[in-house]
Amino acid sequence: MPNPLPKLPSQRLPDSSITRSLDELFARPSIRPVAISVSYKKGTLTLTNNAIPKVGVAIDDDAKSWISVQKKKLNPGLPKPLATENNNDIVLAFKANDTLFKRKGTVTIAAKLDRRTTVSVKLAITQKVHPNITKVETILKDFYETLDARNWRKPWIPGETLPGVNFRDMGVFNDLFLEFQFQGLKGQIPESFGDLGGLVKSIFIDHEPGLCGPIPASFGKFVNLEGLSISFTGLTSVPDIFGNFPKLEWLSFAVNEQLGGPLYESMGGSPKLDSLNISGNMFTGSPFASWARLGRQLRLCDDCLSGTIPQSYVESKDARYILGELLDQKPGYVFDISNVEIPGQIWSEISMTDFSGRDFTMEEVVRRNRCTVHLLWEYGQEESIELMKQLNDYYKKYHNDGLEILATVTTQVVDHKISLWKDRESQKNAVEELGCNGWYNYFYPDSNPTLIYTSFPTVEVYDQNEKILFSTNGMHPDPVRNRFSRRYTELLPFLEGIFGPK
Repeated sequence: MPNPLPKLPSQRLPDSSITRSLDELFARPSIRPVAISVSYKKGTLTLTNNAIPKVGVAIDDDAKSWISVQKKKLNPGLPKPLATENNNDIVLAFKANDTLFKRKGTVTIAAKLDRRTTVSVKLAITQKVHPNITKVETILKDFYETLDARNWRKPWIPGETLPGVNFRDMGVFNDLFLEFQFQGLKGQIPESFGDLGGLVKSIFIDHEPGLCGPIPASFGKFVNLEGLSISFTGLTSVPDIFGNFPKLEWLSFAVNEQLGGPLYESMGGSPKLDSLNISGNMFTGSPFASWARLGRQLRLCDDCLSGTIPQSYVESKDARYILGELLDQKPGYVFDISNVEIPGQIWSEISMTDFSGRDFTMEEVVRRNRCTVHLLWEYGQEESIELMKQLNDYYKKYHNDGLEILATVTTQVVDHKISLWKDRESQKNAVEELGCNGWYNYFYPDSNPTLIYTSFPTVEVYDQNEKILFSTNGMHPDPVRNRFSRRYTELLPFLEGIFGPK
């Protein structure tokens, strides 16, 4: 998933300035601090001085990060750490508030009336927050209260915290990024959440199983949304709001076990969309042909999809990956693949070197042979060893007629734990022990594997166009053509139907 918080250069805000009379501040009878509220913008507070000859300024340490004296003249006649002014106005400069909360600081102004007398007045300066923060805080109050935010892992403390709130540029506060992960949200998202409107650029919700009910229709107000990712929640439905998101770049609904309803073509409709992941939910219906343009960035698996596969998926240059995901649906939900050619699924695109020193790619091997067997076997397993021996005899007889074999020992299972072979020589020796070193034997980690197989032997047979003719994969019902869910014991009889008897 793209980074939800890209960094942009800060933008300069217009300055703000206010003026107070220093003479009047010292003339007031009260000893209480003087409350002064300044803008969230960068600015100045000018204290005009007409009658007081010697004045000093001290800024509390916790305010020095954002308040400073614009003009400083040292005067040894005033107590340290006062930075003094002599018959001049005092100008306090304050930085723009780039935080989510009001800032408070105390400044002490001291005046030396004579050799023994120094009087002072304290300024309690409060700096406001950007109006967008006020808006966000007001709207999210309902969201926080509804979802039990006072008891989150990082709780909501009114006036002190805004959990889940981030801005792309903390100086401008135009682009809002909302992120809730492992917080402990409980309940339904209120409709008022959508009132954040065009401020919202992305929403990332992850591992919040207490979040339940429908996604509000008010999400459609997020007209500037660039990314939406919702995973591992208890949400139940989503409205067709995606046509409101012309700037959407990535969309993901993953492993929301109660999130169902139909797919909407608008989910993949944004012209800027380059990633769509719908997996592990309960969505129903058939995928849309227009989504094929996303290629490898389209994930449609482990849902409740069925029906007919769009031809655009079959013809895509990324058909192997699109179909590999799409055909993997929840039990009972299948696609009609009787007229669909399925590319090999146990596949690597990188170049490898076999144990005989030959450099090859799977595509090169498959394309130049009439029929290619791809075998994943397990060292020490009786069924795998027997199949290897049978194939070895058959290969010697029909290799010159266009039969090729790719084979690898994929995993070792020790104490019910699966681990890849890490020693190339050990794997090579295991092949040589069987005398099966005539075909392409490769080291499994060299193929840059992304899957660990636990059922052996696993077999796929390809034609010259890389399409599956025979597979032990049982995930794709194929009653018409009977290509899938085959037993490894059927492999030799199947090959005999192409090349002839053993």
